[in-house]
Amino acid sequence: MASLKTLHVVPDDKFSNMVFRDFERFGKNNKYICFDQTEDFKYIKGWKPDQIRKRELNAYIHKHDISIVIFHSLLDKFIVTTLPRNLVVVWCGWGYDYYPYLLSTYYPQGMILQHTKSVFDASRKKKNITVMNFLSGSFRVARRSILNKIYSPQRITACIDYFVPVINTEYELVCEANSWFTCEYLSWSYGTLEEDYATCNASAIHSGNILVGNSATPENNHIEAFEFIHSNVDWQSRKIYCPLSYGDLNYAESIKDAGMKLFGNNFIPLMTFLGKYEYNEILSSCDLLIFNHIRQQALGNIISGLAMEKVILLNKRNPLCRWLNENNISYLTLDQEINAETLSIIDKASNKKEILRVWSKSAIAEKTQKLVEITHDAAMRKK
Repeated sequence: MASLKTLHVVPDDKFSNMVFRDFERFGKNNKYICFDQTEDFKYIKGWKPDQIRKRELNAYIHKHDISIVIFHSLLDKFIVTTLPRNLVVVWCGWGYDYYPYLLSTYYPQGMILQHTKSVFDASRKKKNITVMNFLSGSFRVARRSILNKIYSPQRITACIDYFVPVINTEYELVCEANSWFTCEYLSWSYGTLEEDYATCNASAIHSGNILVGNSATPENNHIEAFEFIHSNVDWQSRKIYCPLSYGDLNYAESIKDAGMKLFGNNFIPLMTFLGKYEYNEILSSCDLLIFNHIRQQALGNIISGLAMEKVILLNKRNPLCRWLNENNISYLTLDQEINAETLSIIDKASNKKEILRVWSKSAIAEKTQKLVEITHDAAMRKK
């Protein structure tokens, strides 16, 4: 096993730092590459993956005698069809790369609710797009659309050995929606509670604030969440934090304006990327964390909130509800009233205990070790 090499294909993203840290704990036979061509990474810090172009991938694999390739998110899926057949291929999905691809049948109307969609559409019209940006953007969209038609999901997944969705519930949904799906399931998770998600000052004051959403993406359905807060929560004495540093900046500005209009100075848009310690200090000041996605998203924030004994509110259509139920974690949905009776069903201490069982440093170490063992055994069988 020690002689086999694993290649991790990572984007310039904060989660890639967790990949490097957690896999380096299990030996020195990991290589890391990034297709982003940049002098300075925005999110990758403290280490540096090799930078290559997609067309150079097979040459890199051959040069470094790679046996296992793990894609941490996979947008240009056709690339797996070009890989040598003796490789073990793993797709660690991040949600955005497999919901529209494998789970679209569950969302015939899309994942953006009506009021938020109106704001999102208006924000796109405000963009100052140069001719070159328009042409290059149109080319990328058209290219990906054509390739997705040529390389059907059946053809792509036939080249993938293992699928690692964010939560096991999504694997079940993928299999239910796609009878042809043959990838085996593997469990692995990004980050640990102790090092990433619950890092804050233990004496931080819990001042009853509210957090809404996790990013500047319309799948947060911010506007409907704002309407819920305005009608159902005593918000006048609270700060309403809204993370908007990650995603579409034009949409972020539109959501900032909408929040300020509805809540005035109580609304605090987080427009710049914060380090995890600073961000978790803000999170620790909140009692209600509201996520109005109808797909799985913002799980890192939810994990942090559960560990900090916060009340989580979700859209009832979110598959995370099923996952939380399976793990005996209590939460509320946005079709419920927020009052003493509904809040009393939330067992915060039990929630913390259960999420520690699933996402502690020791739990992630066990998952990582198991993934390494399974993929190495599979690679030995392919040799």
